[in-house]
Amino acid sequence: MIVEIGIITAQEGKGAALEAGLTKAREVISRADGFRDGPLFPQWRGHFGHLMAGRPDVAHYNVFAGD
Repeated sequence: MIVEIGIITAQEGKGAALEAGLTKAREVISRADGFRDGPLFPQWRGHFGHLMAGRPDVAHYNVFAGD
């Protein structure tokens, strides 16, 4: 399994709106099978992408031990 961790910075004064958008986006990602190139990606990103200050800082980790 690959885990993606992203640090997202909100535009000035948009922190609460970004948080609300991420909460809505969670419902979308829970339905996804694969993601970045999938059909749900634009819907997921549409909930919060316009509130970000720049690109997120993202890292990917391969989970290889435990559950």
